[in-house]
Amino acid sequence: MPRRRPSALRGEIPDRRQNRRRRASINRLSGSCTADIRRFELSRRWPESTAEAFSQWGLLAYGPLRQLAEPFSAQACGIPECGCDPGYFRDHLEEVIHVLPRKSARELRTLVRALDHTILDRAKIFRVDHPDEPWWRGQLRGEGDTVSRRRYVARGVPGGYRIWDNRGRRWWGDLYELCPDDLLTELNGPADQDRITALLRRYRSLKR
Repeated sequence: MPRRRPSALRGEIPDRRQNRRRRASINRLSGSCTADIRRFELSRRWPESTAEAFSQWGLLAYGPLRQLAEPFSAQACGIPECGCDPGYFRDHLEEVIHVLPRKSARELRTLVRALDHTILDRAKIFRVDHPDEPWWRGQLRGEGDTVSRRRYVARGVPGGYRIWDNRGRRWWGDLYELCPDDLLTELNGPADQDRITALLRRYRSLKR
């Protein structure tokens, strides 16, 4: 029986590297720091959320100057990930810095502070008394914007939408195929339990 050439055999073996998707990460971070960030995202957030927040904050730092001069020229839509509220991404980075181990937190803080200094050097409209204070909360979010201060907001996730509790820093409720606008209005407004229960039943019936 003739033997097949080794090259022909190797050609039939699927290359696993082709199916491996490369995860987004922050450049100039060590492998241990990246691993700590991924563990945090699996427990409290979702994969690659920190890299996305760092990228969005970097776009504000090195983007057009008009974004720094008028960061809130448009109304916030209530979905933080859309980018209309740049302070949300900085809050996310600050939260990650506080929960990471000391060495990893120092690495990420160095990169984030460099973006902070770039923003403050390019935009002279921000008043900063101390760099350790969360200066972006009082000036980036706008004092009169009630939408960005809502407790419950909808976030797009794979398969639909979920409700995020900004005060409790956790998910609330189930996965919804459609954006639960009526439920959000009730949660952030009167918060009537009977009305909330009826809305939950209605959205659950839509999934069947």
